[in-house]
Amino acid sequence: MPTRSQPASPAPGGRMISPTAIGAFALLLWATLPLLTAQARRLPPFELLALSFGVAFLMGLPWLVLPTRAAPAGRQPGSRGRAWLLAFGAIFLYHALYFYAFAVIPPAEAGLLAYLWPLLMVLFSALAPGGSLGRRQVAAAVLGFLGTLLIVGGAPRGRRRPRRRAGRPAWCWVTWRRCRVR
Repeated sequence: MPTRSQPASPAPGGRMISPTAIGAFALLLWATLPLLTAQARRLPPFELLALSFGVAFLMGLPWLVLPTRAAPAGRQPGSRGRAWLLAFGAIFLYHALYFYAFAVIPPAEAGLLAYLWPLLMVLFSALAPGGSLGRRQVAAAVLGFLGTLLIVGGAPRGRRRPRRRAGRPAWCWVTWRRCRVR
C-alpha cells in the first residue's frame, strides 16, 4: 500500500501501481538479463542493444502520453532534460558494454565483471562528503578483487586468451559505478 513518502505510480489506465510491484518487476528484469543476454550471444552487441531499447521504449510509451505532474519548487530550469540525458547516456553505455562483454568472453566471466559495481560503490563512497572506509570494507574489497582475478584470470583447460578481451568489458561496471556514486 502506498504511503505519503512513497506514492504509487499512475498506470496508463489511471490505476495506481504499488512501488513494491514496480520493484519486483525491476528485480525480475534484472535477474533475467544475464540469462537472456547469454542466449542472444549470436546477435551483434549493438543490434541486441537496439532491440532491447526498442522493446523498453514500446513498454514505456503509454507513460509518455500521461500528463506530467508539476515540477517541485526550486528546481532549476532545464535540469530535467540534463538529468534525463545523463541517465539515458549512462544506461545506454552500460548496456552497450554489457552486451559487448557477453559477446567476447564467456558468460560467467562477463556476468562476474559486470556485477562488480556494488564493490566499487563501497570503495568510492569513501570519496563522498563524510564518507570513510573501515578495515573490514578494505579487506572485503581486496578479497573480492582477488577472487575475481582468480576466476577471470585463470585460463580454462590450459588454453590462453588475451587478457585485454576481459579488460574492455570491465568498463561497464566502472560506468555503472560512476552513475550511482555522486
